Amino acid sequence: MGMQIRLLLIDDDAFNLDGLKTYLVSKGYDVQTAQDMVTARRLFKTMLFSAVIIDARLPEDISLVRPKMQASGGITLIREFKQHSPHLGVVLFTAHDDFGGEFSDLLRAGMRGIAYVLKGRSISHLMRSLYDAMEGRGVIDPDVVDVPQWQRYVIANLPPDESHWVKAILANLAALSSQERIVAERLAASQKINYIAEQMNLDPKTIYTHKTRLLSKLGLNEAPPHLDTVLLLAKALWLV
Repeated sequence: MGMQIRLLLIDDDAFNLDGLKTYLVSKGYDVQTAQDMVTARRLFKTMLFSAVIIDARLPEDISLVRPKMQASGGITLIREFKQHSPHLGVVLFTAHDDFGGEFSDLLRAGMRGIAYVLKGRSISHLMRSLYDAMEGRGVIDPDVVDVPQWQRYVIANLPPDESHWVKAILANLAALSSQERIVAERLAASQKINYIAEQMNLDPKTIYTHKTRLLSKLGLNEAPPHLDTVLLLAKALWLV
C-alpha cells in the first residue's frame, strides 16, 4: 500500500466501530475512532487524515448523562473538516432514505470526494466507496437518494450565472481523455497540482498540462472571473 493511510471512523455504535476498525487495520490502514462530535473534532485537530468514514447521526458528547443526538451531526463535521482539508475523502453513512436536502448543501459549497452510502452495505461496497472518495469522486447511493429527482432539483436551483457553465461542462465532458477526466475529478475535489501528481505518479507539469487542456475543452477558460471554475466543475460532476 506504500505510505500507510490514516482513517478516522466516527460512529456512536461501539460494536460497529470496533468491527470496522478491526477489518480496516487488517488491511493495513492506520485507524482512529470517535463516538461523538467532540472527540472527532479533537482528533482531527491533532492528527492528519486521508479520509473519514462517518455516520450522519451523531451525539455531540457521548460522555454526558443524556447525550444529545444530532440528526445531521455528520454533515456538520464534514463541512468543518472539508473547510480545513478540502481534499479529504469522506464516506457518509445514513440509515434513512433522504431526498438529499442537507446533502445538497455540501454540493452548493463545492465539496467533492464524498460517498453518500446507505448504512449496512457490504464491506466490499464500503471499500469501493472509500476508494472513490479518496480519488475525488462523488458517489450517491440510489437506495439513499432518488438520484434523477435529486439531479433535477440541483439543476433547477443552480444560480442563474452558474447554470450556463455547468450545462456547458456536462455537454463537453465526453471530449476529455481518460487522464483528463481523472484530473478533472481531482481538481473538483480541491486537490492541488502537486498532490494530484503524487497520487497519479506523474510529473506536476503533466498535471498542469492536463488541467489547461481540460479547462479549454470544457469552455471554462471563457467563464467570467467572478465565477470559481473549481466550483463549477464540482457541481457539474455531481450531475453525471
